[in-house]
Amino acid sequence: MNRESLSAADRRLQLTFSVSIFCMVTAASLILGSGQGRLTPPALTPLAALLGLGPEVIQRRLRLSVLMANVLGIAALVTASQRFTGSNFQRLTAGTDLLIFLTWIVLLMPKTGRQYWWLIALSMLQCTATAVLSTGLSYG
Repeated sequence: MNRESLSAADRRLQLTFSVSIFCMVTAASLILGSGQGRLTPPALTPLAALLGLGPEVIQRRLRLSVLMANVLGIAALVTASQRFTGSNFQRLTAGTDLLIFLTWIVLLMPKTGRQYWWLIALSMLQCTATAVLSTGLSYG
């Protein structure tokens, strides 16, 4: 939809939605990082979210084409699969790293309703993986 054709109320609603998606993705990633006991790569997600959900000028320059997103998805899968040969904990952290990498890719893709649903699902999976990884009472 053209930005000029949106009313002020529509622009505020769009901004509110973008901020809520940014907060959800960032919170899920940081919760995952604290549950793992390490901050990288989850701590880089707020930057990717800011680039992917921030001002339109930045978004237009950093958009991933579908082909590039697919190539990066395969690279993320290969990177994570190389760590699947260790202990159970290493396998779980490899899976959570894959979730983080996929979140970054979706954040930098052009957004339709489907990409927002993917971000919601990936955030939920990150929180679920945190509950599996951690033994503290705060994570269930």
